[in-house]
Amino acid sequence: MFSAVSPLIFSLIVLVVLVGPIGLAILLRRSLRAEIAQDVRSLVAMTITVPREAERTAAQANEPLKDFKELIAPMEQFYSSLTTTIHKRSFIDWLFSSPAHISFELSSVGGVISFTVVCPKRIGQIVERQLHSFFPHAEVLVGLPAPIFSKETPAVSAIVLEQAKNFILPIKTYRYLEADPLQALTNALTKLQDGAASIQILIRPTNENWRTHTVTATGHVASGKMHLVNRGTLARNVGLLSEAIKPSQPIEQPKQMTPEQEEMIKALQEKGSKTGFETIIRVIATGKDENLAEANLSTLIAAFAQFYAPQFNSLKYRKVSPAKIARDYLLRLFSGAPKMILNVEELSSLYHLPTRLLETPALNGW
Repeated sequence: MFSAVSPLIFSLIVLVVLVGPIGLAILLRRSLRAEIAQDVRSLVAMTITVPREAERTAAQANEPLKDFKELIAPMEQFYSSLTTTIHKRSFIDWLFSSPAHISFELSSVGGVISFTVVCPKRIGQIVERQLHSFFPHAEVLVGLPAPIFSKETPAVSAIVLEQAKNFILPIKTYRYLEADPLQALTNALTKLQDGAASIQILIRPTNENWRTHTVTATGHVASGKMHLVNRGTLARNVGLLSEAIKPSQPIEQPKQMTPEQEEMIKALQEKGSKTGFETIIRVIATGKDENLAEANLSTLIAAFAQFYAPQFNSLKYRKVSPAKIARDYLLRLFSGAPKMILNVEELSSLYHLPTRLLETPALNGW
């Protein structure tokens, strides 16, 4: 009897071992899809205005004026605060769902430039509270933003952005620019010809493993292997292996680092020292015809040149079909585009609320 049952029990165990993981994977996939669909159905849009005069109170009237860098800095703290807002806490949540993502949008429709934040309803109130916490004078209007797609401007041209080099290398941020980067972006939006446009930046938390790559790269630079910094993990390991099998060389005395090495190490440490997010960036422009849509898009693309750091990183773009990007844009999907890792300083350079020093006309609420 025992010998007859044993093969059956063994077969059941084998079946559970083989089929169990597949079933769990299917269950997880369905759970994630259901959550994404629910988030899309419950999106909440918040249009944000910051009254220009409200930023300087009577008590601050006699204080020295802050420069644009000091005024942008609170945006870094706001982004950092979102990690706890949109991260899952319980094990069940972590297993069967993904962190929510948030869309930050800078748009121009009908000659009016608007700042909008779009997120799932489940985190909407928390995001709004965080906004008021760091920007107490901000006014938030919940409701559908002005549509950038219309029958009057049917032609659409669009791109997605990605990092030109390894994600561990930073783009040029506002701390190293001579002027507020938002000035160039909003100025570009004022130059649209018979059309609308939007810059959509979606972010979601990522694990901290990416920081180890900056630490590893710092070690490569310090040991004189700067050529390995811009390689992917596989290519870097191949490079290290090829160096390891070379005939041994006499041990040399440590050399003093060059200014280039010191600058690279500083950049890597600054990148890894701040909170990072997975990021997708879409840029869309419309026009009455294809030529105008392309011209409007080209004007926006030019505004991103300011983030080019020759020795480190920059943003490059790829064209996307209008039908696909329109769907992804409207549903705020965190897919269908390259995923970058940007830290809060880089994000604050690309998108922050307007400060009183911004001189661009046509801002919503100004």
